Amino acid sequence: MSYAQEPAGPRSGVNRGTVNPGAANRGTAKRPAVKRVATGRRQPLAPTDESGTPSDNAATSEPAALPDVTSEPETTDDTGTSDPESTTTPDGASPPAEIVVPGTETDVFEGEDPSNYQHRCTQCGGFNCKCAPPVCPPKWYLEADAVWLQRNASGKRRIAQTFVTIFVNNVPITGPVEQGDAHSLFFNFEPGTRITVGRHLFRDFLERDHSLEATYLGWYDWGSSGVVRAPLRTVTATDGNLAFITGNLFTPFPTNTAGFGRADFINQQYSSTFQNFEFNYRIRRSLDQDRLVASPDGTWEREITPQGVPSFLMGFRYIEIKEQYHLQSISDILAVFIPFDLPIGTAVAQGNYDISTSNRLFGFQIGGDWVHEHARFNWGGRGKFGLFGNAASQTTDITTTQDIAPASVDPSRSYTKARGAFSFVGEFGLMTSWHVTPHLSLRAAYDFLWVANIAVAPEQLNFSIGGPNILNTGGFRFLQGPSVGGVLAW
Repeated sequence: MSYAQEPAGPRSGVNRGTVNPGAANRGTAKRPAVKRVATGRRQPLAPTDESGTPSDNAATSEPAALPDVTSEPETTDDTGTSDPESTTTPDGASPPAEIVVPGTETDVFEGEDPSNYQHRCTQCGGFNCKCAPPVCPPKWYLEADAVWLQRNASGKRRIAQTFVTIFVNNVPITGPVEQGDAHSLFFNFEPGTRITVGRHLFRDFLERDHSLEATYLGWYDWGSSGVVRAPLRTVTATDGNLAFITGNLFTPFPTNTAGFGRADFINQQYSSTFQNFEFNYRIRRSLDQDRLVASPDGTWEREITPQGVPSFLMGFRYIEIKEQYHLQSISDILAVFIPFDLPIGTAVAQGNYDISTSNRLFGFQIGGDWVHEHARFNWGGRGKFGLFGNAASQTTDITTTQDIAPASVDPSRSYTKARGAFSFVGEFGLMTSWHVTPHLSLRAAYDFLWVANIAVAPEQLNFSIGGPNILNTGGFRFLQGPSVGGVLAW
């Protein structure tokens, strides 16, 4: 006896994980419920000859043993013979039983055919896509994230020191003791943004989705400052009946350098900006066919099959890193009349060391990601790297006021240097997403970015008098931080 049941067909909006751009069977639209009729017991096909007509011994052929696929007991007619179908045709004859080879049973759907979502579309993409979602992935997708990045500190370049005298075998030895360096400047997490606009192009014969992406990452402006104070003030010079009391901080310049010695304060101010533009071509493996999951209430839900989905990208990237570093030495000089120990006047000696650097990196990169898709969420990792040409430059200005040191040297000068270098950029991140609707996902990530062989401002400090004007491109920047955002596909 055949039977009919009416679990709904693939239910609307249950294709979980449909907003991962570029994958197949994404963005499921609502589908009407359809009537599903399942067949009962099946009979084997009668043997046929080459012409397709039943052979003479068809009546005597022994049918193969068939599994009982019906859940209802068979009925017996008056003649004692078993009939899997108890209904009759209008003329009183029993209808022929459906003949299906065991193992090839298929469900029959009335109304709209819900199996079309299982079919692959070979004309996805382009402006004349023949297949609508969910068979094809969305044509456009937008990714927007708020990204907090923290950058590393600069190298240990000494900027402040004092001099201490010790005696070894009654022999005085004077040497510098470090009091501060550029590495002491700390940078907090700075908010920025990352925006990606993608356009799906087509699906190839290997079931891979091809798309173009444009990405912007930036709006960063880090800043940090610090002050190194002199441990004490002391008499540093005398002139007849006058004594001059100053601080005991010195920069690495020679001690008789005007404006940069006998300081009470040495200040640092450091700022850095970061901009990133990318244009990539991405190839992503499409999702496997969705699955139907039975619910306890007798309905069916359509879900993606949990699976790993890799992608590969290649493209061009432009990165701009600009920095400004300001070093200032301030000495408050107090003149004292020695016979009466009477202060008679003050003066200020000051030196300023300003450095600006610029790095413009442009080159080719490759990378990709791997995402494990589930019905309501996904997780995975991503990475990119490339070799870039770097047009680096710097501008240096050193200005000073006259110091009280006898025969002091004026270090004032100004120059600009530029050079080309090869830089390496590597990026790695971990991310996860929650699929709110078939077209919207919320996501979070943590990323790491390393840029090597660039001009870093504090590393251009040169405390020699009349030394060569050089541009050091051996620095690096390491950025890291979390991000939260969303993905919209349509």
